Amino acid sequence: MKNFYDTLGVAKTAAQDEIKKAYRKLALKYHPDQNKGNKDAEAKFKEISQAYYVLGDEKRRRDYDHGGYSDGASSGNYQQNQGFDGMDFDTIYQNMFHGRRRAKSSADYDVFSEFFGDIFGNRKSRMSAERGSDAEMALTIDFLEAAVGGKKVIAYELGRKREELTVTIPEGVENNSKIRLKGKGYPGEHGGENGDLYILLHVRPHPQFSRQGLDIHVNLPISLPEAVLGAKITMPTLSDDVMLKIPPGTESGSLLRLAGKGIHTKGKVGDLYVKVLLKLPPMNGKEYKILEKASQELTYNPRSDF
Repeated sequence: MKNFYDTLGVAKTAAQDEIKKAYRKLALKYHPDQNKGNKDAEAKFKEISQAYYVLGDEKRRRDYDHGGYSDGASSGNYQQNQGFDGMDFDTIYQNMFHGRRRAKSSADYDVFSEFFGDIFGNRKSRMSAERGSDAEMALTIDFLEAAVGGKKVIAYELGRKREELTVTIPEGVENNSKIRLKGKGYPGEHGGENGDLYILLHVRPHPQFSRQGLDIHVNLPISLPEAVLGAKITMPTLSDDVMLKIPPGTESGSLLRLAGKGIHTKGKVGDLYVKVLLKLPPMNGKEYKILEKASQELTYNPRSDF
């Protein structure tokens, strides 16, 4: 019979871990579950399993190396179908992999049950524990979508898999936030759970609004009469339009606050700050003369305390 070390493809000086590693590799390759109906693979599996049964145990290996075993089997006179300690390997093999009820003895069966269980018994659980990798994709949304939240349908492609997903945008989400979609990442190996998909949100700037924490800021141009006399102006906010009162004599650069009109998120509410900016229109000759005459009649000097 072929030398057991040659059967496993290891040197006689190989460490036990090396022998076990070599057997695992061969056993996974020739295991009956992987080679349905392949008699050559079945015979090879039996051969390497017999070799590992001896070399995988330090005492049996030591006896083998010294030319003998308890029933006389050795590296020189071991017979093909004769097991050790009176074991009939063929009977045990049939019992383990072909559904027969009994080995030659219950003790023989227990030995091989433990032996094969160590190598293969937890294989499925180990392999099924291989969780899929997480995936990430970028999604650009509008400023108002980020502020008020909502749902967005996106095209999603991962490897050869393509589908549409509905993503819920949380109210008040910030730029560069991530949304986690559980189980939408790469598939797990051997029945393991899928990884997750992370959506990285990029928020487009708004032409008028800007955000500072939960507060929203906006610039509001007003005319000279509105600044001097005061006015009521329809003001857009994140959710609706409101009437903003400009007090008489409002200076350019003043901040007017609309309470509760900022970002709403996680039970917290921000405000909307309106910065009033005086904007002078281009004037024709007639308008210029009117303004010049009015300025002569005004007594206020803005630099009196300068």
